Amino acid sequence: MSAAKSTPETDEMQSKRPPKHANKPMSLLIVDDDENVLTYLEKRLAKHHKVYAARNRVEAIRHIKQNSIDIALLDVFLQNGDSGVELLKKIRKIDEETEVIMISGQNRIETVVSAMQHGAIDYVSKPIDPRSLDTVLDKICINRRMRAASNRMAKKHSDLNDQIIGASAAIKRAMSHVNQLKGHEVPVFLLGDTGTGKELFA
Repeated sequence: MSAAKSTPETDEMQSKRPPKHANKPMSLLIVDDDENVLTYLEKRLAKHHKVYAARNRVEAIRHIKQNSIDIALLDVFLQNGDSGVELLKKIRKIDEETEVIMISGQNRIETVVSAMQHGAIDYVSKPIDPRSLDTVLDKICINRRMRAASNRMAKKHSDLNDQIIGASAAIKRAMSHVNQLKGHEVPVFLLGDTGTGKELFA
């Protein structure tokens, strides 16, 4: 396996602006049998996240079972003939919430397609470009925030349905408007007399 093409020191020289994912600490698992790549990624990502390192399938599965892993970075080809794609399948069975990025020095389209079909969210080639990796992690962070916001909105809407009591035409119209707007970040101006329950819709 080829080593990463830059070091933490050269990364700092390239850009002093922290990536977006640095503002949202996560739990990361790195799986690679190349000690140089493993050490490089571990040191770089540990600046902002909780990082676990594994050199083979057994170590990786142990970490997945013992810890709550947000993102796993898996080498496509591991030692002893272990397949990163097969490890991907195993991880998704253990914890489907763990998002997986595949990494490899062998940029084969069929491997990429297979990984994506089995749940990988993205793919990074070796030698690893730190800015490309930051871009992938930033995208995952943004998607996770959007899903979290959507889940909060859905829960709030469910709670609203439980709190609003009424079957009048006005109530039905109000609830219809709420259903149309849920999940959208748009300004809404609520009108109504004091004590009519505007705060329930806010």
